[in-house]
Amino acid sequence: MKKVLSIFLIVVMLAAFSLSCIADSFEDAANDIGKYGIMTGYPDGTLKLENNVTRAQITKMIITALGDGEYGNVDMGFSQFTDVAGDHWAKNYIVYAYIREILSGFPDGSFKPEANVTTHQAIKMILCMLEYDKYVMFSADSGYTPFSKAKLDFPYDYLKAAEVYGLIDVSEVTTEAVPATRGYVAKL
Repeated sequence: MKKVLSIFLIVVMLAAFSLSCIADSFEDAANDIGKYGIMTGYPDGTLKLENNVTRAQITKMIITALGDGEYGNVDMGFSQFTDVAGDHWAKNYIVYAYIREILSGFPDGSFKPEANVTTHQAIKMILCMLEYDKYVMFSADSGYTPFSKAKLDFPYDYLKAAEVYGLIDVSEVTTEAVPATRGYVAKL
């Protein structure tokens, strides 16, 4: 019962937060999430919304959005990824996000923190942050039934789930993996 109540409260809080972040443009979205310290501008005062976001940067943004930004300053121990050194600026965010099952690495054991995050990866990470990947509910008429996270195929099932939950319009997402910009991530 406690777990159900906790999940309900998290969903209500995230819904309230999400409603306050609905924006008409990338710039509005970035300004909205900037109020919460999730994404900040550059020293020159610009947002540079056309710049790509790295996998490390989106990880920090996600952990900050959860209200767990303090974990960036807590030694989370050994990184399970071969390319995330103990002194990497985002190591603690990455380890924490991995523990929370928000992200995963590549089959070779790497995380590629400085690589651009793709739109597909960003969508998956947002779904996992919201724990929507654990409660996938597709409509009966679409031919999908609820299934566990272990059965989700990347990227198709994550894109479909994001559309069902109203996070994206699948027709607006390319079939190929393209880098996600700061504007796109802010809008997500």
